[in-house]
Amino acid sequence: MAIVTEIRSWHRAPRDRGVSDVRARLARTLTTALRRMAEARYAQQVDRLARSGHGGVL
Repeated sequence: MAIVTEIRSWHRAPRDRGVSDVRARLARTLTTALRRMAEARYAQQVDRLARSGHGGVL
């Protein structure tokens, strides 16, 4: 939902020469969201291995 909130905030953002740079902002927002999802998935894998007592590397 953070992506939706970010996109909605663009309507209130100041515009550069009358046009907001939507593509750059969308790319930044999606990159951040994908990074957070990847970090969360990695953390889940580490946690699962730690709880299973498995001493291997990922």
